[in-house]
Amino acid sequence: MERLNYDASFIFDPIPSYDGDWQFTLNNLLKNAKKENGQNLFQKYWEETYAKPLTEIFQTRHILDFKVGMMCSPKPTKKGRFLHYSYVDLIGNMLSFLNKAIDNYGTNKEEHDKYLQSILDKLGTSEEDFHIAISEALKAKAQRLKDVMDNEINSEYFEATMQDYAPYKNQMNFLNYVKLTYEVTTKFESGILKLGSFYRKELDYQKLASCFDPDEFYLLFAKIIYEYNLIREKESGYLDNSYSFLATYRDILNEIIATNKRYNPQILYTLPSGKKIRYNRWDFQKEYAELIGRHPEAKRFKLPILEEGDERYKDIELMAKLSQIYTDDVFVNWEFLPKGTVIKKTSSDSRVVSKESIDKDALRAEVNKRITFLENSGIIGTPIKGKNTFNGYYAFVYSNGKVILEKFWENEETMNPATKAATYVMTIENFVEMSKLPKPNLIEFMQTLPNIDMKRIFHTSYAFWERCLCNEIALETKYHLEDAIEFINSLKNGELKNEQQ
Repeated sequence: MERLNYDASFIFDPIPSYDGDWQFTLNNLLKNAKKENGQNLFQKYWEETYAKPLTEIFQTRHILDFKVGMMCSPKPTKKGRFLHYSYVDLIGNMLSFLNKAIDNYGTNKEEHDKYLQSILDKLGTSEEDFHIAISEALKAKAQRLKDVMDNEINSEYFEATMQDYAPYKNQMNFLNYVKLTYEVTTKFESGILKLGSFYRKELDYQKLASCFDPDEFYLLFAKIIYEYNLIREKESGYLDNSYSFLATYRDILNEIIATNKRYNPQILYTLPSGKKIRYNRWDFQKEYAELIGRHPEAKRFKLPILEEGDERYKDIELMAKLSQIYTDDVFVNWEFLPKGTVIKKTSSDSRVVSKESIDKDALRAEVNKRITFLENSGIIGTPIKGKNTFNGYYAFVYSNGKVILEKFWENEETMNPATKAATYVMTIENFVEMSKLPKPNLIEFMQTLPNIDMKRIFHTSYAFWERCLCNEIALETKYHLEDAIEFINSLKNGELKNEQQ
């Protein structure tokens, strides 16, 4: 019986990579994890990766009273994504801990909110400055609690502390509450300064996945990410980038169901409302269909064909740019050539030896060299062939965000070289904008852009053309003095071609 057997990276570090954070609570993971020798494997994972190291930092397990989930984020390098514990949750819990009646004493709500915001603003400088500000606030709280311990009812903070104590009066007496809160506050005060980058530490998501039955694990995260997208949809009207996993999972389900109609993993799930449900793949398929029905614009980004393991798939900024090419109003005029397809080249077919035929043969040979060079210049995927209003053009996309636009032949049937075409260098953004034009008048389009955004490389000598192109696409090339002399002489002799497009 076929079962789901995929790598967890397509949840937490997918291809193509994308920007933005998504997060989730841990309760549903705890409910659905496997048990081994009576021990919940996710509980064990959490203890090893979170509870134990964080307790060592703060020297108290009371830090675990702060409910912190997990988050999937872009790596700092913007090359791929990683799983980590949610620093955002820690911040929210810590600010809430500093927003009790004893903290608000002597100020009104507006003043105290402004004070907390001033602490939060320190994050804009650095996490270290934020931790110092939190530590100072905790120190002030501890001093007030110490005053209550020493002076009890005579402390000016006594009434405020009594308000904070109210929820705990059935669990402990007042003085024990004050003493415990003081001890916890002082532990937090010193621990926050030792925290460092704990919440940026990359978690082993493969080890996380091993805590679950694979079929239930991927269904669980399909539901988690679906629920997160419902929140984003409500907030902004759009789906989150994490939606791509839902589409991937739907495709995987279709593959499995094709040979195993009875495939139907189930999980226990607690909704944000608190309602507990049993959830299966039928439920997911129904919810996915409804979601995509509301968002027909949400399409999976079809990757250009790259070699397996190509790290450019993980370049978040590059993938975001490439995704623009796949919009309907752009790709209606372009198509990636199938893998293995080469651009047409020609050989000399002159039967009459004349200056005109020799010149044309030389031009054809140069066009062939340009084709060969561009096909092997480290482009992303395969060349993009123009159609409709861009018929005859080819585009070559590079990982530095540049696009090379070239027209080799006036007509690929007659293989007549294009003599009134230059090589255009532009950004992916400009390529997208240009592709929406009703007619590819490149000269006029160039005039609407800053000089640095789009350039023409004229077809003088092949050596000059290649060197200029290498500079644009960041390829290594050697400087040849004879090429420079040849180009200068061509200018002196008026041999620069009249290139209009």
